[in-house]
Amino acid sequence: MKNRFAAIIQARYSDKQFAKDYYSRSKSGLKPYESVLVEKYLKNCREVLVVGCGCGRETVPLALKGFNITAIDISKEMVNYTKYLCSEFKTKAKAYVMDAANLKFKDNSFDAVLLFNCLIDQVPSHENRKKVCNELWRVLKPNGICIAVSNNALYPGKGLCYWREHVKEIPSFIAHWRERDFFDRIYEDGTKVYVHLSTPFYLRQLFKKGFRILNLTSTESILSQKKGITRYFAPNIVIILLKRGTQNANL
Repeated sequence: MKNRFAAIIQARYSDKQFAKDYYSRSKSGLKPYESVLVEKYLKNCREVLVVGCGCGRETVPLALKGFNITAIDISKEMVNYTKYLCSEFKTKAKAYVMDAANLKFKDNSFDAVLLFNCLIDQVPSHENRKKVCNELWRVLKPNGICIAVSNNALYPGKGLCYWREHVKEIPSFIAHWRERDFFDRIYEDGTKVYVHLSTPFYLRQLFKKGFRILNLTSTESILSQKKGITRYFAPNIVIILLKRGTQNANL
């Protein structure tokens, strides 16, 4: 099952037509809440790693802001479009085909690592997500910043549609609990898309070793400055982390 998820992810983002369409939507630049995060948390950062760069939507505006950007994606098609978008906007960034669970960078290489666009939800299985966290910790410099955005499994959706979906998944999960996480989902939008829905509690657990949580919030709260329980039921959650320690506590 987990291999099937990985195959679905690779097939989707390597599809030439999907990549072309994705590229056409990648000139929009940073989302408003992403700009706020960059301004607030990356003030003292220079070397920045963008994980799951897609076609360069985040890479290009960050490079134009003066950051030294390194971008990675598992899809060669996506990386090629990132390079093309950089050329189109006359800016520079290093872009590589690479698995986030096996980064080819030296220890302590980056001031910040960004997993925007719900990238963490595209990593199949808890064990693989732990490997990604280990690698992010390793390549970050001491006191380096990590920011991850996720779809929120607690978001009820219109008419509680997502909560109803979770209830319907219970029998399937009981039958196949050894093969999948409860919040693994496969949807259709022209091609199959795998997504893992996280909860705020899960993200805390995932990153608790090796990182100090600076903030756990929602994309809406970032823009409105509102705090409190609303983040637990927002569509997207954001976790901002600071690397701590000198040994990889996740291993």
